[in-house]
Amino acid sequence: MKNNKLLFILTATCIISAKAQITINKNHFTPTGRSFLYAYDNSLRALPSKGPNQVWDLRDLVNDDSDSFRIGKASNCPGHAHFPYANLGKVWYSEPNEIDFWGLTDTALISYGEYSFDSTDSEASHFGSPILTYPSTYMTAFSYSGTLRSYPRMVGYDPDTAGPWPFVDSIVITDKMEEKSEINGWGLIRTPLGDFPALRQDVLYRFIPTYKMFSNGVASDPPSGMLNRLNLSTWIDSSFHISFWTNDSAAGMPLVTFYHNAGDDSTEDVEWLASAPRAVGIKSTSFVRMQDFVYPNPADDNIYLHPSATKGTLSMYDMSGRRVMQQEIEGGIILPVSGYPQGAYTIQLVDSVSGKITLQKVLIAH
Repeated sequence: MKNNKLLFILTATCIISAKAQITINKNHFTPTGRSFLYAYDNSLRALPSKGPNQVWDLRDLVNDDSDSFRIGKASNCPGHAHFPYANLGKVWYSEPNEIDFWGLTDTALISYGEYSFDSTDSEASHFGSPILTYPSTYMTAFSYSGTLRSYPRMVGYDPDTAGPWPFVDSIVITDKMEEKSEINGWGLIRTPLGDFPALRQDVLYRFIPTYKMFSNGVASDPPSGMLNRLNLSTWIDSSFHISFWTNDSAAGMPLVTFYHNAGDDSTEDVEWLASAPRAVGIKSTSFVRMQDFVYPNPADDNIYLHPSATKGTLSMYDMSGRRVMQQEIEGGIILPVSGYPQGAYTIQLVDSVSGKITLQKVLIAH
């Protein structure tokens, strides 16, 4: 009887140890020079439970689709001047012309915003909201409120002529964002990648439009009827997600994220880390769009590189981040692609002199 009791105690101790409460700090975030492959499960799934000492068994997650991103030094990314406090740049393989700028400090991982660009235009969107604060452990919480942008809309007319509303010169539109985060669960998460000690993070984002009416230089709150007449929405947009973080720095990013709506107890939008992060050589190089060097796009049989293309190393990567081709080039070339499966690829050109990287997403469609 004593032996059985001892066996029970040892077994229980092992279970508790496997699900010990953890704390996540800055050093658990994977540094620059890594590529992360995420898969997307579109099947209907119940939202994971809250509370201490949980076991979240998600080993049956499926890969309905996938994409990957790389994290590099922010100073080497186009648009960094718009985000001077950022030290990390995140680039998805499927969207090489959109860069997320992050800041990693001793106290938080912060999303400063996004920079998107093409051959003719560019746009910077500013956030400044924390993704995770440090140290994070069970029942850690934070909130954030900030202004995304503020801009005038010229009106210049009397909305109700002889009615009570005055002549309106302009309306200033301010888009605000509120964020609330809480670590409300800890335990063991089991995914196709393996078993990890984890924290459950609940996050709510609210995007709130506000308006100020200007008449002869005097600001006031516009009546709701006027906003309706001007087709200005007072709708507050909200988004919710649940992320699972681990202190295993071999992962370094959320293991699983459930995206859902308010009041839902299930979702069909789950993102999960599908493989261990892979080292890539982007610590000291630049991200630049290849613009019109690659054509046609989409391509069937061949891809052409413009004769003005830089001398260097040309590589092509599939959606998982796996390199499927590499060769040295100088000037324009014809690249046969009829033998590659159709899908999205990223073409990368590394300048042999400056080390600068140029990127272009290419779609192969047979």
